[in-house]
Amino acid sequence: MASMTGGRPAGSDGSDFWHRESIAWQHKQSCINKSRLKFDIVIHSMLSILMFVRLLPCLVAFLGTSSLESIRKWDVPNARPWEYIWFISSLSAYLGWKAMAKNDIILIKQYIIGGVVFGVLPVLYGFVDQGDDFYDYIMNKQQSSKMLGFPAVLIWFMFLAISAQIHGLGLYFSIQLIRAWKPRKKKTK
Repeated sequence: MASMTGGRPAGSDGSDFWHRESIAWQHKQSCINKSRLKFDIVIHSMLSILMFVRLLPCLVAFLGTSSLESIRKWDVPNARPWEYIWFISSLSAYLGWKAMAKNDIILIKQYIIGGVVFGVLPVLYGFVDQGDDFYDYIMNKQQSSKMLGFPAVLIWFMFLAISAQIHGLGLYFSIQLIRAWKPRKKKTK
């Protein structure tokens, strides 16, 4: 070992320090993808709040509460089945958030499964469900229903497009985190 005031060890030009001063790739990847996944989950949570507000009139009518009578009169069409199922994906987002605090591979895998089952599949079903209405609107400017004065099919398609991107990026970032968190296998000689 060389000291600050002493000479270098024989056979060294002083450039052999790079491996001691660099951060391991898995720590870099973990830090980068954690921040990206956190941002993704925050956007997903905002979409979940919007979906809850959108589902609120249907939930109030289903529960039959008379104290919230003004909510029932909102100008929104009835909720589709995929919307209720998609809303459950906010629970998987919570699992993803909890997984990042402890680098928990099991929780992040549950986030991935929940994101696919309750996020990606309802979005795909939503695209199929709204496809005919969207085609009619594009070709004939006919709309089957309005939501807050706008064609509902356009609002649904914007939501589905944003949601598809959010779920796709969330799945990608979580897979990258699993790769970074897995213990590396030791080389056998």
